[in-house]
Amino acid sequence: NHGNGVVDLVESHVGENEGLLLDIGCKFGDLLVAAEQRGWKVQGVELNSAFCEIARSRGIEVFNDVVENLDSDQTSFDVIIMSHVLEHIERPDATLKVLIDRLNPNGLLYVETPDQSSPISWAVYRGRWLGVATPGHIWAFTSKTLKQVVKSVGFKVVWCNRWIPYAPADYPMTIKGQIRRFLFTVINWLGRGDIVGVLAQ
Repeated sequence: NHGNGVVDLVESHVGENEGLLLDIGCKFGDLLVAAEQRGWKVQGVELNSAFCEIARSRGIEVFNDVVENLDSDQTSFDVIIMSHVLEHIERPDATLKVLIDRLNPNGLLYVETPDQSSPISWAVYRGRWLGVATPGHIWAFTSKTLKQVVKSVGFKVVWCNRWIPYAPADYPMTIKGQIRRFLFTVINWLGRGDIVGVLAQ
C-alpha cells in the first residue's frame, strides 16, 4: 500500500507512467513491483544481499551496492525514491548531489524520513518512537531541515507533507481501536504525523 501511495504521488506530478524509476533502499522490491505493474521501468539499489535476492526473484533488477557506485553513464532516471534511507547516511548532502546528476532535467526525487518535530514523536511514543528506536539512524530530520538539505544541493521542493503511515482497516472494531483510527485520521488530515515526505525537482 505504501508503494502504491508513493507512485500515486509521483504520477500526480508527472502525468504519465512510462519512465525509468529507481528505488534506493528497495528492500524486497515491493514499491518497484507496484510501479512496474503500472507501466514504469524499474531498478533498485539495496545494501542487504539477502533482500536483493528476494527482489531479484520477483523479476526486479537490483544493484547490491550504494547508489554512488552505480554506472555513471546512467543519468536518465525520471524518478528516484529514497524512503527511510537518508537518515542512515553519514553525508546526506553528498548523496543528494549524486542524485541530482542522475535525474533527467525534469526528473523527480521523493525522500521520506521520520519527522523529529512531530507531536506524535515527542509527546506520544517518546523513547519508543521509530525515529530514535530504529538502529542505524544517524540524522533526526524535521520537515524544515529535510527541505533545507534537499534545497541546499540544488533541488526545488514541489510538495511536502507529514502523516502517520497506517491502514485504517488494520485497527480492531473495539472502542480503543476506533478511537485510535479516528485520531490518526484527524492527525493525517491536519498534516501532523511523524513521517515527512518531500517531492523535489
